[in-house]
Amino acid sequence: MEVKDINSKSKQEENLISLIELAVHNLYKENLLYDDLCWELAKLLLTIENGRGKFSDYDVNRKKDEISNSSLSYDEICWLISELKIYNEQKLL
Repeated sequence: MEVKDINSKSKQEENLISLIELAVHNLYKENLLYDDLCWELAKLLLTIENGRGKFSDYDVNRKKDEISNSSLSYDEICWLISELKIYNEQKLL
């Protein structure tokens, strides 16, 4: 039986991190406003929580306001959006 170092990352973890970092980089290049990032994160969170198309613009706006009023930085929101999109695409959520 092979023993793994608990500090070493698996190839899958390394691949996920690379995909997320690339997605973050691409999101930065879009140069979106903070408010637009909050809207994007709100839609993504509601999609994950409720399924596709099962929420209104009102719901998105309320969730966006929650995100906007949090202490999340621009960088953190970019990372969260990218991470959630990759996890969702990889069927890890």
